[in-house]
Amino acid sequence: DKYPKENAFDEFISKSGGSDNAYTEMEYTVYHLEIPQEGLFKALDMMAQFFVSPLMSGDAVERELNSIESEFQLSKNCDESRLLQLLCHTSGNDPGCHPFSKFSWGNLKSLKEIPEKNNVDVMKELWKFYHQYYVAPNMRLVVVGGYTLDVL
Repeated sequence: DKYPKENAFDEFISKSGGSDNAYTEMEYTVYHLEIPQEGLFKALDMMAQFFVSPLMSGDAVERELNSIESEFQLSKNCDESRLLQLLCHTSGNDPGCHPFSKFSWGNLKSLKEIPEKNNVDVMKELWKFYHQYYVAPNMRLVVVGGYTLDVL
C-alpha cells in the first residue's frame, strides 16, 4: 500500500489547511476535497489510493458503520427524510416494485445486524461491491485549480 496509515489522508488535508467529505445519494457517491494549491497533487494521489488500493480494515469498517448509524439517528425524524421514506414506502413492497421502494438508507440494522443474522459475511460483500462498482467506467473526476489544463 502506498499510504498504509489509515488516517494519513485526513491528517495531510488538515495540516495543509484543507477539508474533505463524502456523501451518498440514491445512485452515486461523491467524494470531495478542498486544499490550498500547493497540496493539490499529493492530495489527489492520496485520494486516488482509496480506489486503487483501499485499506478497508475491519476496525475502520466498524467505525464507519457506527458513523452511518449516528447520521441515520440524527436525520430520521427530520421532515425531508420522513417524506423520502414515505415516498419509498408508497412505491410498493414486493421485489417486482420500483427500485425506489427499497430502504434507501443504511443503518446498523440494515448493513450489519440483518446480514450477520442471515450468515452474510459483511466484509466479503463490501469487497464484492467494491470490485463490481468502484471501477473506472463508473467514475468521474472533476478538478478545479489554479494551474493550466496541461498541468492539471
